[in-house]
Amino acid sequence: MKKHVIYLALATVLFSSCASMVGVNPSQNYRSVTPPVPGQVFIPAGTFDLGAGEDPVVFDQFSQNRKVSVASFFIDANEVTNNEYREFVNWVRDSIAITNFVSNKDQFLVKSKSKVSSTNDLKSIDWKLVTTGKLLWSKSSRKKNPKLDEMFFKQDHLFNKKGDLDTRILNFSYGVFDYNEAYKNRDNLAKTREDFIVRDTINVYPDTTVWIKDFENLGNDLMVKDYFSNPKFGNYPVVGVSWKQAKAYTIWKTEKINREYKGTKRKPIEIRLPTEAEWEYAARGGLEGKNYPWGNELHGPKDCVMANYKLAPGNYVADGGLFTKPSKSYGANNYGLYNMAGNVAEWTENVYSSSPQATAIDLNPRIVSANGSGLQASKRVVKGGSWRDASYFIRNASRTFEDENVARSYIGFRTVMSASLEQSIKK
Repeated sequence: MKKHVIYLALATVLFSSCASMVGVNPSQNYRSVTPPVPGQVFIPAGTFDLGAGEDPVVFDQFSQNRKVSVASFFIDANEVTNNEYREFVNWVRDSIAITNFVSNKDQFLVKSKSKVSSTNDLKSIDWKLVTTGKLLWSKSSRKKNPKLDEMFFKQDHLFNKKGDLDTRILNFSYGVFDYNEAYKNRDNLAKTREDFIVRDTINVYPDTTVWIKDFENLGNDLMVKDYFSNPKFGNYPVVGVSWKQAKAYTIWKTEKINREYKGTKRKPIEIRLPTEAEWEYAARGGLEGKNYPWGNELHGPKDCVMANYKLAPGNYVADGGLFTKPSKSYGANNYGLYNMAGNVAEWTENVYSSSPQATAIDLNPRIVSANGSGLQASKRVVKGGSWRDASYFIRNASRTFEDENVARSYIGFRTVMSASLEQSIKK
């Protein structure tokens, strides 16, 4: 694959001198707890001012802060990477291949009385046999299963060439139980459990064309071709993923981990997207009312750049990178979280409201349906700012929104998991 450089020498030198910097010393209230999922960090329960900052802008909605309390939870230390999301894509690819295109299914399936008939019934696939796909996609397997060729383009098609996987077939189906709707209809005897299961089918492959469509007349062909597929970008945050795709990833990861836990004493877990309050609380790292995860000053000592953002109009390289940076760039905040400001903005669970402080309650606020004033059903809150944003948007309190079906070159995500009740109340 072609190599291409996205750093300038001078900017790289500047960044390398700041790479080991962190904020202030960890808060005394921070208590280390071993997370049940590798890569996550424990965030203790606490109270903070949602939307607070030291230098509020006049008429700025972000300055309308409100004190809220948040229960303990676990959160990814870094943004979900291309490598991590690719595991999801490959799982969907392999499950579709085995279910629909492989004739010798016994090579991949556990002996079972139930017959696999659709991608919704994948429990009998022995993923230990499939492993990294070497068995499924080996030359001998392709020869034994010629139908696998149907998953690839037969001729040139748009950006694809003959032999490329047809990513349009990479669809993931799921169903989740809506407890809120079930509660609202608790006295409606005409309703059954099935009425409260929300089902959807999502194409999981990232939209790699976002590198062109987000910026008119941008010479960005290499990013379209390489950013998700080139291993050199494996530890960079995945982008081109809509809110619905991010949601599908959390459901897949929940199922994956619970399958691994099966037969052990570990309790089932649920991976999800963070609420807006959880995200902002974690970003602050225990620092009260500060503008950024590291404090109030935009830059660190010796004018050291602390995040990946646009420092000035047309200046994308002063922070050490032209586009995104690896997901563990710069220093972590007091909770050990990387890039809570800049790099890529991040999806949250919340439906967008123009006045979040007015619609949210003060305990574990979570707005996931548009049944209140100012709420917009298909819009989701985005936090953190990105590599293409000015400093205003990387503040802890800043918030924007995007349609849940839209993917961007500057929006990624990270996942969370609720802590146990004992962990939430233990001091």
